[in-house]
Amino acid sequence: MSAHAEDAAPAAQPSADPPSPLSSVVVEQPRPFGYLVGDVLVQKIRLSVDGRPVEIVDPPRKDKIGVWLSRRATSFETRADGTRWMLLDYQIINASKDVDVIHLPKLHLRTRSPKVFLDVPEWPITVGAITPSQVRNQGGLLALQPDEPAPRIDTAVIHHRLQLALLGLLFTVLVWLGWWRLREWQASRAMPFARARRELRSFSPTSPAAWRAVHRAFDATAGRVVQPVSLPRFFEQAPQYAPLKSEIEAFYADSAALFFGGAMPSAAMLSSLCAKLRAIEKRHEP
Repeated sequence: MSAHAEDAAPAAQPSADPPSPLSSVVVEQPRPFGYLVGDVLVQKIRLSVDGRPVEIVDPPRKDKIGVWLSRRATSFETRADGTRWMLLDYQIINASKDVDVIHLPKLHLRTRSPKVFLDVPEWPITVGAITPSQVRNQGGLLALQPDEPAPRIDTAVIHHRLQLALLGLLFTVLVWLGWWRLREWQASRAMPFARARRELRSFSPTSPAAWRAVHRAFDATAGRVVQPVSLPRFFEQAPQYAPLKSEIEAFYADSAALFFGGAMPSAAMLSSLCAKLRAIEKRHEP
């Protein structure tokens, strides 16, 4: 049997045909006027005949309908009163030069009952032009309108937060640099080889005073006077310096030549050795 649309709610629009006295289908139609290209309208169909719920076998699919309409998604909803509705989305896909009347297509929907169909009549709507074809070119009514300027954003708060973040970063860097400088200053006075490196800046690397400064660093590290014969014991006591064993032994040999033989040792060797000793000492600082 077929059914025709009737108005089911204040927002619903009556269908063009009167309902059958035996059965009826309720359709909530979209407003019939005021549409432009791109607008989306929804047609709602109650899935019941004479108060009995029905189930659609083959819901309408996405498709282009003529030059004006495109049917989009089909969805279903159940309302608080328990009634089920099918929602058909249509979109206007063409622009009109004037106000035109177009129609949502009529539907003949098959249900699971072989002789029961839902007949939805076509529904007229009007589609208008976005802008008039003739422009007066008077006052602000111009054929070509300027773009609307982008809204201004108050950046004062952003600038304030950025300044606070930069100040915080600067303070952190300064604190870290201060801590590092303080640590180096304390090490230059407390750690033997750091103290020796500081003293080397005041002496020529070939002067006896510079070599004595490095000797004092070895003695302070070992806690006793270190002689060439006692170097094996020094390496047992401070094994972290063992990788420099050959250079340390060369230092003591050159030192003996300087103090007891009058030979002129290598200036570069003393500064390089002291820098390497300080690097090892720094890695093993408490």
